[in-house]
Amino acid sequence: MKKVILGVSALLLGTMTFAQVSPIETKSDVIQRGDGNESTVSQEGMKRIISKVEQDGNKNSSVVSQDAEKNIKSKVKQTGYNNASDIDQSGAGNRIWVNQKSLAEEGPTLLAISEVGSDDVAGNSSAIDQGGKENYIDVWQRGKKNESAIVQDGEENLIDFVQMGKKNESTIDQDGEVSDIVVAQIGEENESKIDQDGELNGIVVLQRGKENESDINQNDKDNYSDVWQRGKKNESDIDQDGVENEIFVWQRGKKNESYIDQYGELNYIDVWQRGKKNESVIDQKDMKNKIVVHQLSDVNYSSIVQAGQDNKTIVKQKGGDENKSWVNQKGDNLLLKVSQNGDKNRSRVKQRGNGSMAYVTQKGTGNYAKVDQGCGAHISTGVQIGRRNMSTVTQYGAGSGISNVHQDGNRNMSTVTQYGAGSGISNVHQNGNRNMSTVTQHSLGSIMQPL
Repeated sequence: MKKVILGVSALLLGTMTFAQVSPIETKSDVIQRGDGNESTVSQEGMKRIISKVEQDGNKNSSVVSQDAEKNIKSKVKQTGYNNASDIDQSGAGNRIWVNQKSLAEEGPTLLAISEVGSDDVAGNSSAIDQGGKENYIDVWQRGKKNESAIVQDGEENLIDFVQMGKKNESTIDQDGEVSDIVVAQIGEENESKIDQDGELNGIVVLQRGKENESDINQNDKDNYSDVWQRGKKNESDIDQDGVENEIFVWQRGKKNESYIDQYGELNYIDVWQRGKKNESVIDQKDMKNKIVVHQLSDVNYSSIVQAGQDNKTIVKQKGGDENKSWVNQKGDNLLLKVSQNGDKNRSRVKQRGNGSMAYVTQKGTGNYAKVDQGCGAHISTGVQIGRRNMSTVTQYGAGSGISNVHQDGNRNMSTVTQYGAGSGISNVHQNGNRNMSTVTQHSLGSIMQPL
């Protein structure tokens, strides 16, 4: 066993370079207090390696490099200005703790870079806590029981993070200003939680295979969110706040699910799911909204509630299986397209005031569609083709009506009711099997709402 504690001259003057090689155990303690600190530690051994660096003063910097077959631990604590830390570990049973703080209110550079690698027994771990100003963090982990928790503070933030194989997990909490976060996880029990605060936010999460899950909560300003998941128990949950929002989620195979809440300003959401137990629930609020959900086969379902301004909703559910879709849009330039395809289709749409329009197209098996639009500027187009068709359209108030329903074969039925203040028009075209149709139009100068 070897241990070093620096003398007074090193504590005050700064610079220290230290290397250890041991077949069994190496331990290093570096303590620096004063101006212009710097420290380099390099350790190599068979079993146990421990490094502790503590710096307190100005212009701190620390580089630690460790390599062992078992039990590697590194702890760096920096307090002062212009902190930087670089840690490189390879072996098994890795652990890293980095804690950086800045006592200056102006211009400190805070930088933490951690790399952890292991293809062997036991596992990686990393915990970093950084203070505020021109932050940056980079963590790279490779194999076994990966884990990482990062907390960063405010100003020019960025975090860049990769985990590779086994029991991955990651929690990041970043504060505010010029934000950015990128996380990539690759194989096994993936999970990622991020909580970011305000200003020019970002966030990209890529996960790849096994028990994927991602949870993002982002707050106010130029938000953006991007989650890409790939295979097994996918799930994504995003809660984004206000200003230039965007969100894309793209999931691929197995138990897909995605829940999103987005709040206000230039919103846009795109969710693309692929195969197995798809589900998507979105609630978007006010401004220049848009939502697109494609689902692409297996047990599809989608429910969208959107509120007011330049709304638009497109739901496609492709190819087949247990399709469903409910949408509820509230007011302004509304438009909606839903196209379902094969199997147990259903769809319900409700749009309220301003520039309505809705198109629903279903193709084969358990079809049903209902559209209910509110005051003014309605148009609705139907089209159902094959099996248990049914369609109900109700459009009411302040004029404009127009509805086309086209059904094709099997147990057709259609009911259209349009109400007042002018401009009826309805076309229903039914083809074969148990047709039935009822149309009621009331187009006088008074507004009547159906009971």
